[in-house]
Amino acid sequence: MSEKKALIYARVSAKKQADADVSIPSQLERGRVKAAELGATVALEFVDAGRSAFKGVRADFEAAIEYAELYEIDFFIVWSSSRFARNRYDAAINKRRLDKAGVRLVYITSDIDRDTDSGRIFDAFLEIIDESRSIETSRDTKRSLIANARQGFFNGGTPCYGFTTEVHPEHKKRKRLVVDDQEAVVVLEIFKMRAKGLGSRSICRNLNDRGLSNRGRRWNKSVLNNLLRNPIVIGQTVFNKKNSATNRPRPKEEWIVISTHKPVVPIELWEIVQTMMEEAADNTMSASSISTWTFTGLLRCGECGAPLYTESASGRTQKYWYYICSAAKLHKVHAVKRYRTDYMDDWLQTIITKHLFSYETLINIIAEMNAAASVWAVNNKQKKTKVISEMQDCKKRIGRLYSLLEESEPDDLNLGDISPRLRELKAKQNNLDDELQRLDKEQPPQIEVTEADASSLREFLIKKVRETKDGKKLRSLFAVFVREIRVNYEDIVIEYDPESLVTSQASAVRQNLNWLPELAGRRTKLIAITLPVRFRKAA
Repeated sequence: MSEKKALIYARVSAKKQADADVSIPSQLERGRVKAAELGATVALEFVDAGRSAFKGVRADFEAAIEYAELYEIDFFIVWSSSRFARNRYDAAINKRRLDKAGVRLVYITSDIDRDTDSGRIFDAFLEIIDESRSIETSRDTKRSLIANARQGFFNGGTPCYGFTTEVHPEHKKRKRLVVDDQEAVVVLEIFKMRAKGLGSRSICRNLNDRGLSNRGRRWNKSVLNNLLRNPIVIGQTVFNKKNSATNRPRPKEEWIVISTHKPVVPIELWEIVQTMMEEAADNTMSASSISTWTFTGLLRCGECGAPLYTESASGRTQKYWYYICSAAKLHKVHAVKRYRTDYMDDWLQTIITKHLFSYETLINIIAEMNAAASVWAVNNKQKKTKVISEMQDCKKRIGRLYSLLEESEPDDLNLGDISPRLRELKAKQNNLDDELQRLDKEQPPQIEVTEADASSLREFLIKKVRETKDGKKLRSLFAVFVREIRVNYEDIVIEYDPESLVTSQASAVRQNLNWLPELAGRRTKLIAITLPVRFRKAA
């Protein structure tokens, strides 16, 4: 009869429990006793210190389950059902894995035979109790954290950049969050740079080049964006942002926002940056939870080049929205100009439909793409001719060197000079051969769009604009080919990509368009339209 084997898994959920070494040694010791009672030897012991069984990754638990599946283990010994899992779904999944592997789950604190009906029922009952207790503990913890925050206490962790902690003057065992004067200057500068239209990568490069580190580390886009979105900088601590069970974000109206400390960023600057970041996300066709206006993220001030963001104003009977220059509002670089969002959206949709979706425009774009295809063929032939000529020259040079080697006496030659030259020419010859193969494999752009297709495409685009009432969806359509729209005092200038206008939509009309847009150079075009007088007055 083969010797029975067991593994022991031990866990504590609180890190201070693990640090104090409160329960893990006793769990392991009692587990060894239990294994001896079962007539088994302990193969391995797995420990997760300070890991919750309700959520989070328990690396050693996963390793223990996998070990039990892969090796001949008879018993999986754990302190109690709550130490195995406090989530019924995870418990069921992992118990099934053990059952399929022929491993018996054993609790140290209770003797449950899961092979009997009564044992399975009692085990399921324990799962419900464990999950309920865990949820209640989570709620109690959240209530405690919120209460601490309301009293001005810091709940722990690493303080956000721009802040540090100090002992609370009235409660010596508690800490509070306070402004770090040196870091706060950098935080404010970061927000101002973002409000001027600088992207996250540009800001990181600026800070890193100036030696302004993030507490000894280089700034990167992810860290910077987290800082730009962190309400800590405006003096707020936010709870209930995510559903702890699903880890999905909750609606903003369900957030619990508490003013807990002194801010380092003015609320006006914060709101401008948040709107700009949302609009930037829109411009890459990401979902936005703020702006529903069609041209947010596409409009720029013709006077200073800063993005236009949206701001609201309350009238006597309703709320109005305006596009406004962020730099003018924040830095007073020029007079503030406001444009009614509903008027501007309607007018710009009409302009784009009339000028960019016109039959003549689409036909001209297709003609230019056809011309570009012809130019491609000529350029490809010229490139191949040049490569072949260089290959022939290289071959002649190598031939002359070989002839020199064959015709000369060994003592008359310095092989140390000739060998490197031969290797250099050989390498060049191989590179040229690879280049020629690459050019041979390149396929010419194929354009099979007729005038009838252009008409169908025009009708499709116009219909799509007219039928789409959702500003976000329209923004996604326009952002495909519109690079930016500059709003000047007397006119607007639309910069657009003509190829994207045709190729990105044509597949919805006809499937035989096979164009390689990178071969045409991706040149954008400009179209200037006089701004109506009513917008000049509104400005």
